[in-house]
Amino acid sequence: MEAFFRISLPKDWLSLSDSQLLFFFRLLSHDLQIEEVLTVCLFKWADLRLLCRTANDSFLVKRATDRSRKPRLPSCRFSLPQQPSAT
Repeated sequence: MEAFFRISLPKDWLSLSDSQLLFFFRLLSHDLQIEEVLTVCLFKWADLRLLCRTANDSFLVKRATDRSRKPRLPSCRFSLPQQPSAT
């Protein structure tokens, strides 16, 4: 079963809060690839949690919720685009 999340993220640099900017630049200071930094920011700001990786390179993701509330959306599975093979 596939499910989709409605994710609301900042649209530009000016709409980031000071704490979001600090978080982003701290990640950059750890010499991570930009894709890793953006993925970590996406998961943090959209309140997502990675549950597991499946055998076919898909990932099971869940939106984190308050313990006092019912879950907002079911888990969602997504796949990364295939990298071109180096020959």
